[in-house]
Amino acid sequence: MSPRPEVRHTPGPWHACVDEDGVWCVAPGADCGSRESFVAQIGTDEADARLIAQAPPMFEALRAIREANLSDGNQGHREALELVKAVLDKVEGGGS
Repeated sequence: MSPRPEVRHTPGPWHACVDEDGVWCVAPGADCGSRESFVAQIGTDEADARLIAQAPPMFEALRAIREANLSDGNQGHREALELVKAVLDKVEGGGS
C-alpha cells in the first residue's frame, strides 16, 4: 500500500461562533477573532456552523475507524466508537 498523503487543513479544534455582525462562523480557537482567521462564514444557520466546526474530530474519528478495522482487537473498535459518539454529541447537542 502506498503512503497516505499528508492532510493539510487548519488545525482544530474549531468552534462555531457568531461574529460582530451576527453571522455564524467557524474559527480555530475559542472565539471568532478576526475574519481573516475564519475557517468558514456560514450565515444564519447555527446547526451548519456546529456541524462544520466538528470536521477535525470527525476526520480523526474516521481515521480511528479505518485503523480499528485493520486491527484484530475489539479495543480499537471501542475507542473509535467513543470518538464518533463524542463528535455526534457535540453536533447534535449544540456544543461547539
